[in-house]
Amino acid sequence: MRAAVYDQYGPPSVLRLEEVAEPEPGRGQVVVDVAATSVNLSDWECLLGRPA
Repeated sequence: MRAAVYDQYGPPSVLRLEEVAEPEPGRGQVVVDVAATSVNLSDWECLLGRPA
């Protein structure tokens, strides 16, 4: 599956699409297939490493 990943704080250019392994649910867990999502201010602050 594809995922947007980053391993350093910075602008949106640090994001990249990668193929990652499909998660395997543990006992008592489920895997949810996400059809759509959004980006909000909290996501932006996490990407930039703020307010930390």
